[in-house]
Amino acid sequence: MKMRLLAGVSAMALMLGWNSANAAEAAFEIPAAQDLWYVT
Repeated sequence: MKMRLLAGVSAMALMLGWNSANAAEAAFEIPAAQDLWYVT
């Protein structure tokens, strides 16, 4: 369910007023987020 996680990151980014692409890139750089990516 990688798309679901990506959608969640994008939604959160929009809520916080960030660029969704930048938020997604930041998520990839966070070890915890990477763990969630592989788990889900």
